[in-house]
Amino acid sequence: NISPTGQRALVAARGWIFTIPADKGDARLLNERQGVHRRDPAWSPDGKSIAYISDQNGNQQLALYDNATSTESFINLGDSPAYYHNPNWSPDSKLVSYTDNRNKLWVLDVATGKNTMVDSSTYTDPYVNMNATWSPDSKWLTWSRDLDSHMQAVFVYNVDTAVRTQITDGLSNAKSPIFDRDGKHLYFFASTNTGPSISWLDMSSFTNPGVTSGVYCVVLRKDLPHPLQPQSDEETIKETPPPADPEKPAEPPKKPEEPKFNIDLENIEHRIISLPMAIADYLSLEPGPEGTFFAALSPAQTNPLAFSPMASIVKWSMAERKATPFASGFGLITSADGKKALLVGPGGPSIVGTTAPPQPGSGQINTSNLKVRIDPRAEWKSIFHEIWRNEPILFYASNLHGIDAEAMRRRYEPFLAGVASRDDLNYLFTDMLGEMVIGHMWAAGGDIPGVSGVPGGLLGADYSFDNGKYKLTRVYDGERWNPGLVAPLAQPGINAKVGEYILAINGKELRDSNDVYETLEGKAGKQVKIKIGPNADGTGSREVIVVPVASEFNLRNKAWSEDNRRYVEKMTNGRAGYVHVPDTGGGGWTSFLRYYYAQTDKDGMIVDERFNHGGLINDFMVYEMSKTLDAAFTPRDGKDWPTPGATIYGPKVMIANEFAGSGGDMFPWLFKHKKIGPVIGKRTWGGLVASFGFPTVDGGGINSPNCAFYNPASGKWEVEGYGVDPDIEVELDPFLWRQGKDAQLERAIEEMNKMLAKYKRPTLKRPANPDKSKIGG
Repeated sequence: NISPTGQRALVAARGWIFTIPADKGDARLLNERQGVHRRDPAWSPDGKSIAYISDQNGNQQLALYDNATSTESFINLGDSPAYYHNPNWSPDSKLVSYTDNRNKLWVLDVATGKNTMVDSSTYTDPYVNMNATWSPDSKWLTWSRDLDSHMQAVFVYNVDTAVRTQITDGLSNAKSPIFDRDGKHLYFFASTNTGPSISWLDMSSFTNPGVTSGVYCVVLRKDLPHPLQPQSDEETIKETPPPADPEKPAEPPKKPEEPKFNIDLENIEHRIISLPMAIADYLSLEPGPEGTFFAALSPAQTNPLAFSPMASIVKWSMAERKATPFASGFGLITSADGKKALLVGPGGPSIVGTTAPPQPGSGQINTSNLKVRIDPRAEWKSIFHEIWRNEPILFYASNLHGIDAEAMRRRYEPFLAGVASRDDLNYLFTDMLGEMVIGHMWAAGGDIPGVSGVPGGLLGADYSFDNGKYKLTRVYDGERWNPGLVAPLAQPGINAKVGEYILAINGKELRDSNDVYETLEGKAGKQVKIKIGPNADGTGSREVIVVPVASEFNLRNKAWSEDNRRYVEKMTNGRAGYVHVPDTGGGGWTSFLRYYYAQTDKDGMIVDERFNHGGLINDFMVYEMSKTLDAAFTPRDGKDWPTPGATIYGPKVMIANEFAGSGGDMFPWLFKHKKIGPVIGKRTWGGLVASFGFPTVDGGGINSPNCAFYNPASGKWEVEGYGVDPDIEVELDPFLWRQGKDAQLERAIEEMNKMLAKYKRPTLKRPANPDKSKIGG
């Protein structure tokens, strides 16, 4: 965060709060007490106090640090105990807004300690940001939240009257409202093409990757003019002033009194206008100096699933009626007076002026002096107690599956004395949290010392020993049509073949007595000279330049799935296709789009979801596989065109196993629920309570599954702790596997062939052309 006039930056790190000078001076630590988790700092606009969330006294409270006396005081927050976020000061430094884990927005009166609940969101949705912003007079708040439709709307709240008003109609997805410091306008961005993306939990949300927004302005008072009314260059007519009365002294012209800040709520929706800014994927808005604001927008990208955190930041000027480029960065926060901003850019955080775009590298602040002595045992004890404060308020079931949190605290606390490392602590936490008996529950990360490894090089091949040499038994080629898969030995000009020998690497002879992996140590991504030949004695050999890869996982995984596809095609006489769905996120989406639709000429499809490690809820693929033939269209020439056209009408079979879970549990559940076809293999993992948690002060994480699945038809919890049963249970026989046979795939092919034997592909036959001449004859 940033101080009121931008003289210092405010940083929370490792549970401590620091202030850092913009230029001159040193970093300053606010409090040296060990074992406290302090976070989300905010500097009051009057400069007197710094607010932050603290668990120093047990339950989370708002801490107020007095800059004059260097003392702390604490205020209880609403509905305590809860997990609180993002304190935000009003401009007069009297009120603080904040949110909590129960999706509520609050206002705290600092002087009285009174907490007032302002609003609550409809769903627990990670894409709903209830953080409110203040009007210049500290009397109004604005924020956006979701409605029953999942669409978000903009709200305002009058602090004096405690009246909340929705000011957008909910037919667009409106977000990130802010007040202009001029007191006349409110800005937000809104999307009118959100479509299926509104339900982010479902994979069908991926079908609309091009969600864009426009930026809008609300004229707050009905007596204000249209800020973008037409302009015209005109000559002014000079009028001769009347002669001055010598008996009467001239009075200075009166400056019209500016009305006090107010929002005229009546017909306010009629005073919303679109600003002439680019239609884009906007991320956030931030108020600038009067008559301006900053907008962060995501750069255009061809892959809707690619993560691109670096935003483009533009500055809108109402006077100039346009937006101009300002900076690139991960985010921007303006100071209370609007004259400075904390920009988190590619080179790190910097404090820059808001008048003109900053020069690259200007205003960077020095974070290298954020040093504090850490007592690991105090920190570990703090994390331990934080777990048992947070789990009862975050876990989806208020009864914690029947366990007593305080009893768990007493039972496991004595083990802290024997913990000697952060690894030990995670081991203790894993044991302890296992008492809650649920999947998606884990302790991970933290400040664990380690050493940087040396990336070994791999050639993407299998070997056998023959005539004392390394002989290639398989060369993985990436199947050619898959972007991002690099097959070192299958590149043009190298063309290594099965049966050839790897004779030397970088001039060193390679024999069965030395290790090919040791020879390639540290060579990942680097050029290596390799001698390859058809004969063990080196005759007919050639030297080629190869670039080894650091991992063969994707090459081998793709080879496995493609071997399966070709085998299914062979064993069904070309009638069935095959697709492996490794997850219900980006990988599964890419694989399904790549292989399902490319095989719509087939009569049936085997869907392999073994080892599916989850993601979203796979409604999309199940819906696509449930399509039936509805109609057909016929052109003058060419084959008739069925509709829906991009699908397979015939039988489907799914293969699942015990290593498929989470979204990989829900996929076969939906497959069975929609009666798409039989599921073959083993019962899935059984973890279907969504995995959201909280961070620890040292960079670790503790899960607290808080979004559980139940079946509305049965009225019961399902899947969690059990999994999804196959219709036909088949073990992956290791004896057959060693012979190159996949027992589960074999049975899936057997069932597919039974179903195909009864299936007849729909025949499209164009009817006779109508003869209109016979009508009425």
